[in-house]
Amino acid sequence: CRTMADWFECKYPGLVSFINAAQSGKDSGWGLAHLEERVLRHCPDLVFLEFAVNDANEENNHVGLVESTTNQQDMVEALRECNPGVEIVMQIMNPLWEHPVNRNLSKRPRLLAYEAIPRRLALHYGLGVLDHGPVWMEFIALDAARLETAIPDGTHPTAAASMTVSWPAVERFLLRAENMLLGAG
Repeated sequence: CRTMADWFECKYPGLVSFINAAQSGKDSGWGLAHLEERVLRHCPDLVFLEFAVNDANEENNHVGLVESTTNQQDMVEALRECNPGVEIVMQIMNPLWEHPVNRNLSKRPRLLAYEAIPRRLALHYGLGVLDHGPVWMEFIALDAARLETAIPDGTHPTAAASMTVSWPAVERFLLRAENMLLGAG
């Protein structure tokens, strides 16, 4: 089982509907505007949210810190209204590097402030947090050049790098959550 959809199918055959409602390059304003059609109509039991990277992009998205926070709060509250038992996981993605053409970091001078939003919301609402940063730092600890190979455009990991670095962290997170639920039941 090497993807989240596969993992759920392997662990719970035929019992889980997996929907990827994400859209590349979209910010939290878009996420909130499309929440009903892409997410709420399914009334999910588990949702992973991440908007820091796109909201922080001052060149393309123009979503301020307050607006980003409000958008994500509104999403959390709408999800809980749909399903009070929904598990919501706030994600912080892989590190970026300053690609000479894409200028990934210079477009996001306040990225760390945007990455603090999901952490604050998780504390406030009692949500899970999946921070991919530590596993990526471990991955590049011995060879910093690996970052440029694994994330060639400066923002998006290759599929192979995602499977090597991010997926194991997601799987460990899911297994811990599963063990907690089974231990509680």
